[in-house]
Amino acid sequence: MQRGELAPDAGSFRINGRMACLDQGFSLIARDLSTLANLLAVVPTLCESDARTRLAGIALRGDRALTSCHGLSGGERLKLGLLMVLA
Repeated sequence: MQRGELAPDAGSFRINGRMACLDQGFSLIARDLSTLANLLAVVPTLCESDARTRLAGIALRGDRALTSCHGLSGGERLKLGLLMVLA
């Protein structure tokens, strides 16, 4: 309902804040971009240093922040996706 895919039978609801969805296919993640570029795409006001610090928090440090998301494991994709929707 919150994403407009279903209509409520009755009543209404209101959401205060930003909506984000992390689906099973991780469609939020552009696999041809780096993990750093993906994070900066959803939080363009974040400086590169802060983005790298956040990525290091999910064990994507150094050169791993610059590599394509194609090579990420399922768990790494999940952590990146959660970081992106919660950023």
